[in-house]
Amino acid sequence: MCLVTYCLYTKEDILQFMFNIFDYDNSGALDDKEFAELCQAVNCSEPMFAGNFAAALSQFDTIADGVIDFKEFR
Repeated sequence: MCLVTYCLYTKEDILQFMFNIFDYDNSGALDDKEFAELCQAVNCSEPMFAGNFAAALSQFDTIADGVIDFKEFR
């Protein structure tokens, strides 16, 4: 049943699901630690940013508030 439900998800649903998994504090935004964990998970513990998560975070943080909200994540 889980597989059938997942197959019915839209791209937006999948992105929201992934975002929610890493938004540990349910703040509606990914902070630097949550973002680092997401990057490690996506890249099989070998992040593309080689420890420079602050620089990567600033690239994705288009409104410069120090976190990535769902709109920026999408």
